[in-house]
Amino acid sequence: MQRLARPTRSTALLAAGAAACLAAAAATAADTDTDVDWAAVAGAETVRVLTADEDGDERVTTIWLLVQDGNGYIRTSRRSSWGDNVERNPAIGLRIDARDYELRAVFIEDEAVREKIVAGFEEKYGSNPILNWIRGDDPRIMRLDPR
Repeated sequence: MQRLARPTRSTALLAAGAAACLAAAAATAADTDTDVDWAAVAGAETVRVLTADEDGDERVTTIWLLVQDGNGYIRTSRRSSWGDNVERNPAIGLRIDARDYELRAVFIEDEAVREKIVAGFEEKYGSNPILNWIRGDDPRIMRLDPR
């Protein structure tokens, strides 16, 4: 009968390291989702949108979120860098608390829908003349859909 070799200390460390890497990868995958429970996050005051600049660097921007009629909406001015990033690539990340979501931003062009969403943002966050001046009269409004 053949005896199995006893694991060495380096073999045990290698196995432990591999197990830790697999656990970290699984945790990262578990922390990213494509389906947001909008009702559960409707009360969030701010969220972070993750986009890629032209040079490929990640841009993380803290913004407001509106949940209306079962959809999530974000907005920015026509002059914002992160808004330009979304124009180039609508695949974005959205971080709510410690959870990341992979979403697709869809620009809203229908004027009646836009007015309703602007009113929803004003109802949730109030109206601030200075912020309204910074954003301009024609904000970019986006609905957040699963990728």
